[in-house]
Amino acid sequence: MQKRNLAQKFKVAEALADPTDDKLNRATLAEELGSTLANFVGKESLVVGVYSSWGDGKTTFVNFVLNQVNKQYKAPETPLIIKFNPWQFSNHSDLAQQFLKQLATSLLVSDRGAEAKKIGEKLLAIVPLFNALKFIPEPFVQIGSYALTQSFKTVGTAAKAIGDGFSKDLETIKMDVSKALGELPYSIFVVIDDMDRLQDTEIKLMFQLIKSVCNFKNTIYLLPMDIEVVSTALSSSYQGNGRAFLEKIIQVPIHLPKITSSTLETLINTELESLFPERSIELKKQSSQEILRTGFYSNFKISVILKDSSTFYY
Repeated sequence: MQKRNLAQKFKVAEALADPTDDKLNRATLAEELGSTLANFVGKESLVVGVYSSWGDGKTTFVNFVLNQVNKQYKAPETPLIIKFNPWQFSNHSDLAQQFLKQLATSLLVSDRGAEAKKIGEKLLAIVPLFNALKFIPEPFVQIGSYALTQSFKTVGTAAKAIGDGFSKDLETIKMDVSKALGELPYSIFVVIDDMDRLQDTEIKLMFQLIKSVCNFKNTIYLLPMDIEVVSTALSSSYQGNGRAFLEKIIQVPIHLPKITSSTLETLINTELESLFPERSIELKKQSSQEILRTGFYSNFKISVILKDSSTFYY
């Protein structure tokens, strides 16, 4: 057997971004959803859930959706897309602050002009407040001006950034940010991936942020997740009914079609033939069925078909 260079065998597995590379017949659904979101006329915050199991291509699907969204606009109305992966900060006590920082920084460093930077500064000013008070309001609780002033005394930069905002309660600051975002000529798309990999308390925290703190106008959240994992995590806090709680937050639930065995077998045969053309007939007869029959099916599906099928090796 001819020895192959390792560099030819292995590739980094990454989510796809171009719908023309679709291998699971999901590009059409992504296109329809992207067009719908691009033409969403409401100004209130919208939360979209993309449901499927781990490794089933949720991130790829969201990338396809965003690709279609961008096609619908021309500058200066092109949406600002912000991606946040809370798993990078899992086990950290400042998960809420990191999320707010990401939103603020994305606005500050964008090329969207002075208004975007002004909103970013206001958002950034909220961050140390959460650090000082060590809690997320649930439901959103107004904080008296005295308490807020005392908190900002320990974070003078925040008080300076927000001007006279230290004399307002947190709800008023939030309303100021929301109003300003609602007046922008473009939407803010926020993708929060890998929420289903967080600890139960962190999953709850992220949904509190989305529902009670960052439900700003003109924002559209895209949340790819395994609904079973997330529902189970939320059930520990919501009387055993996490799914019902989730349904109150997710306004547009999208369940990705399951990958059929026939589709997967066809993909496996095609990729194996491409990788090992000298053994294509033998592989076609044996390998795909063996992969589907054995426990290797799941791992193959995750690392090969959905992200980069040529990562398969022998």
